[in-house]
Parts: sequence; C-alpha cells; structure tokens
Amino acid sequence: MTQDETVKLEDQLFLLVPEDGTPIGNKALTTELAKKAFPVDQYWSVRQRLLDRGVLARGRGMGGSVYRLAAKETKPTRTKMSGEWTKEQSLYKPFATYIGSTWMPENAIDSRDSVVQITANAGSKSTGGKWTRPDVTVVSVKTYSYVPGRFLQVFTFEIKPAGYLDVAWVYEAASHSRFSHKTFLCLHLPDGYDKDDVTLRRLEEECARFGLGLMYFENPVDSESYETLIDPIGKNPPPEQIDDFIRTQLDDKNKEQIMKLK
Repeated sequence: MTQDETVKLEDQLFLLVPEDGTPIGNKALTTELAKKAFPVDQYWSVRQRLLDRGVLARGRGMGGSVYRLAAKETKPTRTKMSGEWTKEQSLYKPFATYIGSTWMPENAIDSRDSVVQITANAGSKSTGGKWTRPDVTVVSVKTYSYVPGRFLQVFTFEIKPAGYLDVAWVYEAASHSRFSHKTFLCLHLPDGYDKDDVTLRRLEEECARFGLGLMYFENPVDSESYETLIDPIGKNPPPEQIDDFIRTQLDDKNKEQIMKLK
C-alpha cells in the first residue's frame, strides 16, 4: 500500500469520528466504512495508527469505541461551582474519614496496624520539592499466614475539587510513585456533573497508562457515593524513599505508631 493510500484510509476513518469528542463504537465505524468501500480488514491497523499518532483515543462501551483527542482536551475544563465543598481543603477531613471507616476495611487493611493522616496540611515543612506532598496518606504494616515477616505499604491520595479538571493532575499523582506503593487520583464530581466530559475521559486514560487508581465521589460525607473506577497497579519504591517520605511528612505521633507496628 502506498503512502497516499494509507493517508486516504486514515482520513476516511478519522472523518467519521465526531468532532466534539463524542465516542463512536468500533462496530458503528466499520459499518459506515463498509458503505464507503473501505477495506474493513484494514480497520484495526488503520485505527491503531491513528491511536499511535495521538489523534484518537480508546473509549468505553461494549465492543470498544474511539473518540477524537481535540486540542482543547489537554486544557483544563472549568465549570462554575458553588456550595460547601468548593475548596479543596474542605474535602480533606471527610475524605480521610471515608478512607479510615470504609475504604480500609473494603481493602482488608486493618486500622489497628495502620495510620491515616492528612499530609496536605504539613505547612512549611520541607518535603523534597514540587509534587511531593499527597493530600491523604495511609501507611499500613501487614502480615500473612505463610509468608514470614511484616510488610509496610504506603497508599497516597491526591484529591481535587469539582469545577476544574486538568490532565496535569495525573502527572502530579504519578510523582508520588517514587515513595508510594499505590497511588490514587480522587475527584469530587457532584451529582449531575458531566461524566462524559472529554477531559475526564482523558484523565481516566492517563491514570490507566501510569498505573494510578482513579476514584470519584459525589458527596464527601456519604460513603455510598464513592466509587473506584480504576484500581492502581502496585509499585515497588526504594526503601530509602519510603523512609524519607515517612520521616518528612508524617507527624511524630504517627511515626511512633509505625515504629511500634514494625
């Protein structure tokens, strides 16, 4: 196949994908392309080239879908919000309560062998540079029935308020992987928020690419409104990075508790 023929096939497929970022299913695309004498057996390779070029991205839905990566997608999406939870700082305490009361039991993390701390409020304490201070941190020491020893794990949570979505948050959360075993990006998306927002879909895709967890919650004080959309992939940070993180970010009371646990 010549270069001109390749470009023509890519253009045919791309032009059938909605300009506004709405996803279209693979089945719908191949059906429409067949009407245009498109060689359907070439669909997946042409689609992959467009994905590789960064002009299309994979969407959700049965059978899979794709959507356009418009230029506006990499810019923050803003929505005017009002109410009690508009400030990020207002979310820390109810979120930490949810983590301790619900998330930890759901994930078999024993509160007796763990500490939970709002690490965003460390003030002017030096933390080693930009993007090194998670909003909420869990440090857990776990034992197993047949594996000897005690195993320390760090879980970090980066919380973002409603009204503003930015792909850069993924990179902020990803930076925590240097000292965190599992990292989550956590978004406050009140009831009625547009779950099909183009930037939101990009956030999901980037979290999956970086192995980050992605969590939504509608009401910070309602544990039933929390949902983990993507489970994080466990990392194996160097012990010295974990030790330095605990030393610089946790308060003395929690550090003493960890010393007792280990």
